[in-house]
Amino acid sequence: MLRPIGLGEPRGDPDVVVRSVLAQPAFRSSVRTTHAAPGRSPWEVLWSWFVAHVLHPLFHPFASALAASRGIGSVAGVVLVVLALAALAVAFVRLGLAFARPQRTRGAGPQATALLTERTSNEWRAVGRAAVAAGEYARAITAFFAAALAVLHERDVIAFDGSRTTDEYRRLVRRTARRAAAPFDELAARFARAAYASTPARAEDAVVAERALAALEPALGEPAAAPA
Repeated sequence: MLRPIGLGEPRGDPDVVVRSVLAQPAFRSSVRTTHAAPGRSPWEVLWSWFVAHVLHPLFHPFASALAASRGIGSVAGVVLVVLALAALAVAFVRLGLAFARPQRTRGAGPQATALLTERTSNEWRAVGRAAVAAGEYARAITAFFAAALAVLHERDVIAFDGSRTTDEYRRLVRRTARRAAAPFDELAARFARAAYASTPARAEDAVVAERALAALEPALGEPAAAPA
């Protein structure tokens, strides 16, 4: 047994005394303590790497908020990651759909309503000329464009569909009737400018639109003869 501290000092060679003391059983067994130094769990290491190398470079503001969650339990951390990834997935899906979905004809304004009304190409041409005489050039250009769509429908080139956009019609004309693509592009450009531009249509725009319509019909060729 070790001497109680303060009851005297061991006598003799100090080295011998030290060796004899260290040889006692009390100094040969490891001392256990219940206060072990806290270590980082594998989850905390993985979480730190994920935040530093994935979330932080891409979404710095969002990653800063997520980094504060390292101290919570692993279950709560997993739930937070899942929710974050789900939110990002939904955002990317919505963004992709926004770019993939074609733009449809705007609202129920006069231009959109006119295109959805069934009239023959000659009737549309007459409406356009009457609008030019009245000084309503945007309405005239819209009527000439509708006449062009009616011509395509009557010639069985492209079936009329009021939900198609101007660009969709232009692509279809290029694909199915290349000779008519140039006048149709000119007419479609005038229509888009008259329908959606902030500046009002001018008389010159209506004249160009009517000329493009006149050039469209011969470019499509002779209409098919009606069956006997």
